Amino acid sequence: MPARIEPFAGVVRYWDNENAQHGDPYQWAASVRWIDHETIEIAGITQAPTPAIWRAVKQAAKEIGAKQVIFVRYKDGNKRTKTVDL
Repeated sequence: MPARIEPFAGVVRYWDNENAQHGDPYQWAASVRWIDHETIEIAGITQAPTPAIWRAVKQAAKEIGAKQVIFVRYKDGNKRTKTVDL
């Protein structure tokens, strides 16, 4: 019987320098986890994403097969979410 290991949790990073393979983890980063087979949740965002970050993160999510991204932010004890279909 076959076995397959799939990613469950990870980190998404964004950086401006296209020549840097791993980027600058302090420029923009967030935690990622799979909610189901087509939805990922992104939380623990270091700062509000710019339009360039939004585009890059959505593209990276598509590349791993996600069809939906849920961005989660906790501020002052309140949970805010934004769901984006890809």
